[in-house]
Amino acid sequence: MQAFPNLFTIAFPEDGSETSMPEEIADHLRYPEDLFKVQTNMWGRYHLDDPNDFYEAAGAWVVSLDPGDDLENAPTAIVTSTGFVTFASGQRMDPYYVQMQVPQEQKQDFVLMRPFVPRSSDDSRQQLEAFMVAQINEQGQGNLISYTVPGLKVDGPVIANRSMLADPVVAETTTLLGQRGSGVKLGNMLLIPLEGNNGEEDVLLYLRPMYVEASGSQPAVQQIIAAYGERVRICASVELVLGALLVPDNQVGDDCSNVTPISLNGSISSPILPIQETEETDPQTDSPHKLTPKLQYQKALNWKHC
Repeated sequence: MQAFPNLFTIAFPEDGSETSMPEEIADHLRYPEDLFKVQTNMWGRYHLDDPNDFYEAAGAWVVSLDPGDDLENAPTAIVTSTGFVTFASGQRMDPYYVQMQVPQEQKQDFVLMRPFVPRSSDDSRQQLEAFMVAQINEQGQGNLISYTVPGLKVDGPVIANRSMLADPVVAETTTLLGQRGSGVKLGNMLLIPLEGNNGEEDVLLYLRPMYVEASGSQPAVQQIIAAYGERVRICASVELVLGALLVPDNQVGDDCSNVTPISLNGSISSPILPIQETEETDPQTDSPHKLTPKLQYQKALNWKHC
C-alpha cells in the first residue's frame, strides 16, 4: 500500500466507509481461499500467547487430515503394539465454503471454514480442537474468527468419517449404490456448528454427501450422511437426515420413511438436545463421545484486503 497508495482506494476506502464498488459486485465478494490456507496453517501455532508454549509448541494445533473422497483412500487407522491408535499421514483438509449462520452472528453468511486438531508427530490425535471461520463484511473487509471446544473430547473429521463408514446401514447403502458398475464417491466432510436458541447448548455435527457416478454420466447426490456423536444416519436429503438424528436406531425405517424432515436454517431448536441426554455415556467419566460442546468465541482477527 505504501508503494501504490491509490491502488485499492476506489474499492476499499481507507476511512472504512462503504465501498464505491457496485452493489451487485460487492455482494459476491469472497474471502480468498489461498490466503485462508496460509493463515490457518500459521494459526495452528500462532494462537499460542505464552512464549514458552509457543517455543515448545505445547497446545499447538494443525489442520485436520482430509478424510478422503472415496471409500478406499480414507486415512488408515493403525494400531501399534501397545494398542495406541494412530493414522497414516496424508493431505490436510482444504478450506470449504458453506452458507450458514456463524455462532454469535445474527444472519446467514457465505463463509470459509477449516477445522483444527491437536498437533502430534504421528497425527495420532484427531479430536476436534477448534475451527476457524473467514467472512467478508459489507465494507469488503475480511474477518477471521476462531472457535474452540474447551475441555471436551469431540470427534474430529477423520474420526467422524471412520464412524460413518463403519455404520452398517451406510455400508449396506454403499454396496447397493455401487452395483451395476456405478462408482460411489464421498463429498466434502462438512463440520456444521449450530448455535442453540434461548440458552440451549450449541451443537456440532458432521454432514457428508454421497455421490453415485454411472458410466458416462455426471455424479449425482444420492444420500447424505450425518454424524452427531455416536449417532450416524444416512438419508436422501439434508432435511431427512437431520430428522433421523432425533429417531432411535430401530425407528428410522427403510429409506428414513418414519422421519419428519427438519430444515437446516442456521440455528437449531430443542428437539436435537434430548439426544445428548439419552446417549449411553457414563456421566462420571470424560467420555470421548460426550455431546455438549459449548463453543467458545476465542479470538477475532480483523483483516482488510489492502
